[in-house]
Amino acid sequence: MIAVTYPSLYGTKPDREISSWDDLKKILSEHRENGDKERAPMWSPVTLADGGTRKNAAVVAVNALVVDVDGGTAYATAKEKLVGKEWIAYSTFSHSAEEERFHIVVRLPEAVSGSEWAQRYDGLRKEFGFGDSLRAPCHSYFLPQHRPGSDWFIEVSE
Repeated sequence: MIAVTYPSLYGTKPDREISSWDDLKKILSEHRENGDKERAPMWSPVTLADGGTRKNAAVVAVNALVVDVDGGTAYATAKEKLVGKEWIAYSTFSHSAEEERFHIVVRLPEAVSGSEWAQRYDGLRKEFGFGDSLRAPCHSYFLPQHRPGSDWFIEVSE
């Protein structure tokens, strides 16, 4: 397992295990129109202990770095930092042409143990120089979604 999905922001028990990077790319390549962000399903790039729920102690490994950009950095600028990496980028619910908001999911060459994630996170994220600091290994993200009629994008590295 390299990632899990959760039914919603309030659901802490995973409802699906994602077993490969290719499967994760497929899931993150489906952008859904949604009028209510809070009810959307979520995902996390982690391997959980058997029976684990969304809490730091249950995270065995983190398998991807997610850079969460909530404005202030243009996607075109961010994309320049991705050369030579395997990644998926998608706009988030709050994205607009005037204020770009997006996630960049970067495949890690090796998983990082849940207990080491917080201390390794800053070093992994440092080369980007932008994005929110979300150090908790159990952090989850909404699956790609957009407001009705709004701009959105998905891009996957080749």
